[in-house]
Amino acid sequence: MPHPSKWGMKEAFFSDMGGFLLQSEEESDFPLDAKQLHFLVSKGYLPLPDLDRREIEERNKVDILLRIITLGQVLWFLINVTGRWAQHLVVTTAELTTVSFILCSLGTTFFWWHKPADAKIGKVIEKKVSIADIFRKENRGVYADADWKLTPLDFVNRNEWWWARLWANWLNILRSMHLTFGTNKRPIDRIADSLQKELGNQAWLIMTGSAACFFSVLFLAWNSSFPTHVEQNLWRAACLLTMGTLLGLTIGAYIWTAPAMKLLVERSSLSKSPRPSKVEGDLDSTRWKRSKNVINKIDSWFECIRNNSVDKDPQLRTPLKLLLPMSLIGFLYNCARLYIIIADILELRSLPANAYATVDWTKFVPHLG
Repeated sequence: MPHPSKWGMKEAFFSDMGGFLLQSEEESDFPLDAKQLHFLVSKGYLPLPDLDRREIEERNKVDILLRIITLGQVLWFLINVTGRWAQHLVVTTAELTTVSFILCSLGTTFFWWHKPADAKIGKVIEKKVSIADIFRKENRGVYADADWKLTPLDFVNRNEWWWARLWANWLNILRSMHLTFGTNKRPIDRIADSLQKELGNQAWLIMTGSAACFFSVLFLAWNSSFPTHVEQNLWRAACLLTMGTLLGLTIGAYIWTAPAMKLLVERSSLSKSPRPSKVEGDLDSTRWKRSKNVINKIDSWFECIRNNSVDKDPQLRTPLKLLLPMSLIGFLYNCARLYIIIADILELRSLPANAYATVDWTKFVPHLG
């Protein structure tokens, strides 16, 4: 059995991807994330799994050679665009959009270099564990009466933070439009990519900086010649709007991570207290009954907005003070991104002649000629 100190980044990634499947006496196999695995091992419910790196590689659908080839392709594209810029050749907005996505992919490649890709087949922990015994020892009550959403071990680390609540709310809107994601199995059979985990301050700083670089590339086309002056102004507006939404998101993240706001989000998960009734003498008033019905309908409508999950999971209830402004930011961002994609296509109808010219590399390295 390997010592915990021998676990590296690859093993940590594999564990947090739900690479371990737990066998229990009460449920079918379900995946464990890193915190749940740490809980079971530290509490003595499970030994540290014997993990061989070769087992991870067998489940990895992308090897190092493929990563290197992909990295070489994107780097060559960046060099080619830089060469066009240096020789004053037209760089289209579609190329700039591609460069912005490449910058994101380079960051992802760097941070996920040791992460197995598309590892859908987990390693089963063969020792059977009684979830009922764990519930009893951890004072969680009777397992048969337990309320859990994803797996029976939700109580270990399920703490929906503000962004996860927003993401779940938006996904539920898509589900109401019959655009489904993931599976409805209970317990889940794999950890979905849409499950959002809370980020620390350092991670938020990295994410914000990466997004700023992503948006800044588009500003390089600020003075480019567009087919019409209107399209140029719309491109500029879209660039400003994307950067503005990033600023709004950053401010929102700062506000909603403050202790007072965290308390507000936690309180939103609690059941709503009933409204006080009118005094007995006014109960027969038709006007009061109508007003009360209107108020109840409005409250019901707002409650559906706050929590649109199918099972009305209280941990997914989101205060309107958070949901409405962030939804507006998301809507404006999507509008800006949609126009950028449209502009990339529309620009192709009227390109200057040197947009089709290739880079003359002999001007940079003369002996190549």
